[in-house]
Amino acid sequence: MNSLGIMRLTFEEELKLVGQPVDKNMWITSPTIINAFYYYPGNSLTIPAGILQIPFFDGKLPDALNYGAIGAFIGHEISHGFDDVGSQYDENGNVRDWWSSKIKSEYNKRASCFKKKFSKYIIKIKNQSYKLDSIQTLSENIADTTGINALYKAFTIHSMKHPTQANVKLPGLEHLNSRKLLFLSWAHSFCARPKLSDLLNTMKSDTHSPATFRIIGTLSNIKAFSDTYQCAKGTTMNPADPVDKCGIW
Repeated sequence: MNSLGIMRLTFEEELKLVGQPVDKNMWITSPTIINAFYYYPGNSLTIPAGILQIPFFDGKLPDALNYGAIGAFIGHEISHGFDDVGSQYDENGNVRDWWSSKIKSEYNKRASCFKKKFSKYIIKIKNQSYKLDSIQTLSENIADTTGINALYKAFTIHSMKHPTQANVKLPGLEHLNSRKLLFLSWAHSFCARPKLSDLLNTMKSDTHSPATFRIIGTLSNIKAFSDTYQCAKGTTMNPADPVDKCGIW
């Protein structure tokens, strides 16, 4: 009953907003939720307090780990402002198509690479094969790759300004330099062992790819990753075919 009461109160409060001027400073979610959001109508990035904790952020951890986790989330969300939906909202969050026909054409051309690549991913559950919907997950797949590229550039600049951070090691992982830790941190943030039923539901309805494909599909797009980990060309993580190495910006 308490839950129903809260839902009723929330609904009543939302009804009061009908016909009122839009408050673009209003939070769109609870501060305790573990996620981050880009809000198109507000042209805003929301980072709730809930995500500012391990494994996404901790002030005592090496910068490479924080950049690889929360930094990637920030890059991912900001990139939504420059995707096919973000192209319909201007800097003030007002509905306005601000892309030229040339930009749209080039964007769609590059986005087709993601469609082709992720459409090849298949999960087998109880002798049944399920193909990833590369159109349903397109925007998020693009945001993952764009976010990683952005965070790598940001960390490179940060390391030049703070050279001591470029050589930080972790106990037990001394063989990994800061750049390797950066990518490892990002992949670790998706570490999960879902039930098969949950995985199937994700495949059917989630706009995000399952964790395995988010990691493999995204990192195999990143030249800095294959260079850092010295992945041989033609392997899964460093495909030789250009159609399997995608990027937008």
